[in-house]
Amino acid sequence: ILNQNNSISPEAEHLLLNNCNADTQRELSNLLLKRPQLRALSLAKQEAVFCSTHPGLPVGPVAEKERWRHDMLIRFPEDTGTLPWLLLKTPYKNGTVITATDYYFIQDIISVVHAVPAIQFRLGNTVLSASGKNVTLPPNDSGIQKESHSKKYPFSLIYIIPVKMQLTYAWKQAWYMFPVAIFGGILTAFLLSRRRPSTPIDMLKNALAHGEFRPYFQPIISAKNHQLTGCEVLIRWHHPVSGIIPPDQFIPLAESTGLIAPITQQLMSQVEHSLNSVADFLPDQFHIGINISPAHFLSPGLEDSCMKFLSTFPKGKVKLVLELTERNQLSVTTESKALFAKLHQQGVLFALDDFGTGYATHSYLQSFPVDYIKLDKGFVQMVGVDEISGHIVENVIELARRLGIDIIAEGIETKSQELFMTEKGSCYLQGYRYAPPLPAEQFIAEWVYNSRNSKNQG
Repeated sequence: ILNQNNSISPEAEHLLLNNCNADTQRELSNLLLKRPQLRALSLAKQEAVFCSTHPGLPVGPVAEKERWRHDMLIRFPEDTGTLPWLLLKTPYKNGTVITATDYYFIQDIISVVHAVPAIQFRLGNTVLSASGKNVTLPPNDSGIQKESHSKKYPFSLIYIIPVKMQLTYAWKQAWYMFPVAIFGGILTAFLLSRRRPSTPIDMLKNALAHGEFRPYFQPIISAKNHQLTGCEVLIRWHHPVSGIIPPDQFIPLAESTGLIAPITQQLMSQVEHSLNSVADFLPDQFHIGINISPAHFLSPGLEDSCMKFLSTFPKGKVKLVLELTERNQLSVTTESKALFAKLHQQGVLFALDDFGTGYATHSYLQSFPVDYIKLDKGFVQMVGVDEISGHIVENVIELARRLGIDIIAEGIETKSQELFMTEKGSCYLQGYRYAPPLPAEQFIAEWVYNSRNSKNQG
């Protein structure tokens, strides 16, 4: 497994000469997809990571030096979020390529060997059980301990045989170990060669590689004339077996594993391709809302992705609106505020999504002066039913008016909701009253072309 994963390092060597921009991130992500057992691929210079496919590997020192054993390191769940990872670094003239292998795949192999009751993985003074837990070796008098060292890498496997099992083990060892070794070798070859993803993370990587994530478009209309003014781009996973999978079932995992950035980048490329072909039919300043997680916002390459997206369309044709959710707020730091301001200066707009469900304060809105507030559908749908919700909606609209922020009302389903939001001063409307999220072809046929025709007729 380590040989397989580390063989990708030479293909990443040339990226050490690059900055960590969108193209570098994209190449790293594409290389990552070639190895299903590989969890992360990183670039480092002078013992500091400057570009990585995983946000859990910080841009900075790779780890405390004493934890490295030659060119190998164990990263524990507080860094990785799951099982430990085995990091292996390959030095080159211009820097270092670091591969990260999930301990799951080590566990997957050694867990089938039952010749002895316990097999543990050792790297320096760190010992991992078959389940991936950091353990302490028992005293020598508790049984036989045999240690087998790798000839290529600085790790070893420890076989522990309790005293009560020594006699049984001695009798069976000669007859049992031989077929187990053969079986283990066959299993290893099978695990390395199988193409079917074995974990949810592998399934996400496989879906990304095969373009199974698709953009869906939900229209946003003007509250004044009910004309199409834009859309929100939503993601759906077209799984070949399970069918269409909604985002709430895979986005949290994509965010925690660092795959959210390449998935969103791929989604933006698909949106470019779909809408650029009908750019002449889009109204000027067409609003394109794309959801961005805090993890993606802070990852290198977002600025380049946004600039590339805008440059694809004729100048002034579209407005790229990054939607940040209020539930999972962006941390107020010097770096995040600087990037927010820089993107704003370059023409990227921002919306605060699901407003009313989190804890956005006036100071937060001052730190991140968004252009739109998207009123959560939970409040919109209670209008006319719950008096308190109606007052909340009125207060939010008044706050937005004072701050010079446009309101987009989500979740419009009825005529009465539409009338209420329009009368109270909402600028834009979105919801199933107009259309559900639609595949690109259907959105273009039913909305883009029809919008142009109705405008000409008007």
